[in-house]
Amino acid sequence: MPLADDIDAIRFSPVRLTQGYDMDEVDGFLAEVRDAASGPDAGDRAGAMLPRVRSVRFTPVRVTEGYDMDEVDRFLDTVVLEGLERIVADEGDAMSREYIEHVLTVPDFPRGRLGTVYAIADVDDLVARTTAALGTSDDPEVSHRAALAVLEQARPRTLGGLAEGYRTKPVDERLSHVAELLRVR
Repeated sequence: MPLADDIDAIRFSPVRLTQGYDMDEVDGFLAEVRDAASGPDAGDRAGAMLPRVRSVRFTPVRVTEGYDMDEVDRFLDTVVLEGLERIVADEGDAMSREYIEHVLTVPDFPRGRLGTVYAIADVDDLVARTTAALGTSDDPEVSHRAALAVLEQARPRTLGGLAEGYRTKPVDERLSHVAELLRVR
């Protein structure tokens, strides 16, 4: 199902007495996303919309009716982001450097002390080297290959016991996602 159809079909649960998102803001933003996802230059517009989707913040409401916050966030994080990324990939456009840097760095990786974690300095260094590699050329294909090489060659140290570090699963998932974005040609 095309992203525009997914957006038209979604119905978020209304909430009262608990905090929700302002309905008009959510509806207006999704209308912008739907417009960006369709038309002859959808690849460029979808690529420009990606960072906005990752960083959008809606006004919370409590007294008036709002949309369930978890439902909206989950829809944006899965259906909308994946749909926009698919449009960019289908159009044959490379993901922008700014978007890949945004995916790499926002939000911060969650930290933990129990179980196996990655050394914070190693992950931060890997992110910094990957970001630097994205700036090695004006040609996106060349810089994407350089950044992908950094990601594929580096492995952060794992720590055990009560050492503080970044939780491994979110780091692995995000770095894997960035590698997928870098492979888009």
